[in-house]
Amino acid sequence: AQALDYHIGVTTTDTTSTGLGGALRPVGAHRYITPNTPRPTEIFSQMARVGVGGSFDETGSCSAWRSLTQPTANIQSTNQGFFRDEAALHIIFVTDESDSSYTFEESPCSGSSAAEFIQYLNTLKADPEIPVTVSAIAGPPPRGCLQEPGDPLSAVGVGRPYDEMVENVGPHSPDGSERGAFYSICEDDWAPILDDLGLATSALRRVVYLTGVPDLVSLAVYVDTPDEVSWEGIAVGELPEDHDKAALDAECEARGAAACFAYEYDPQRNAIWLLDFTPPPESVIRVEYVRREDAGDTDGFAFGG
Repeated sequence: AQALDYHIGVTTTDTTSTGLGGALRPVGAHRYITPNTPRPTEIFSQMARVGVGGSFDETGSCSAWRSLTQPTANIQSTNQGFFRDEAALHIIFVTDESDSSYTFEESPCSGSSAAEFIQYLNTLKADPEIPVTVSAIAGPPPRGCLQEPGDPLSAVGVGRPYDEMVENVGPHSPDGSERGAFYSICEDDWAPILDDLGLATSALRRVVYLTGVPDLVSLAVYVDTPDEVSWEGIAVGELPEDHDKAALDAECEARGAAACFAYEYDPQRNAIWLLDFTPPPESVIRVEYVRREDAGDTDGFAFGG
C-alpha cells in the first residue's frame, strides 16, 4: 500500500549439513521477492516451507551473517542483488531452539560471539538514519513453551540469545518503536504477530538526526503531509509526565494548531524522536532551531525529507 521497494528472502538456520549456509532459497527463477514478483504470497509460502531435514544444531545468526557477508561463491550467486546499502534491513528469526552459532564446533561462526554479531549489525549501515532491526518468533524466556507432557511444544527451548539481539540491535527510541520485537512461538494464532511485523518493517522512520546542537528553547518540529496539513510537534517536557492523547489534544488546541504530535530530543544522539506518530508517505519533516554557540558542529546527519 505504501509502494515500498522491498526485497524479501528466506534462508535456513542450518550452516553445516544442507549446503545452504546462508544462501537464499530460490523458487524457480525467483531468488527473492520484489514488488515485481508474480504470485508473491505463493512464492513466499514455498520459500518459507524449509522442512525438517537440516542440522539439529540451529545456527540462526551465523546463517544471517553469511547471508549478508556472502563468503562463498554459491552465496554470492544466490544472494546477488538482495542486500542494498541504502535500504532498511529487518532480520526475522523463526526458531524453536536457542542459537548455537557460537557454541557448536562445526559452525562457521564457532569462537565468535553474539555480541560481535550485534556490533556488526549496528555498524552495518554507514548512514545511521537507515534502520537495522532483529525480530524473533521463538521460545520465550525463562523456560520456553510450558505444555503438557508429550505435547510437541513442550520441547521448545528458550530463544537465546535472540532476545539479546532483539533488544540491542538498532537505535533505542524512547518508545521502543525503532527496534525489533520478540514474539512467542507458543502462540496458536500468529496473525497478530505477522501483522505487527509487517507494520514494523514497512513503517516510515520516526527519528531525525541534526547537524548542529540546538538551543532547546528555539527548537520547533513540524510535519507537512501531502494533504497540506501541517502537524506541530510538542516536546514531551511541555506535557504532563504521564500524558495521554487527551492531554496532547488539549495542548494542541491551546496552541491553535491544526494537529499535533509529541516528540523527544535525544542529546546522546543529537536526534529528534517522533513519539507514537508515523508521518504519512511523502511527508516532509521540518526541524527549526538556533545552534548552541558553545556546542559547535556535530557529526550527525541532516534529515532530507
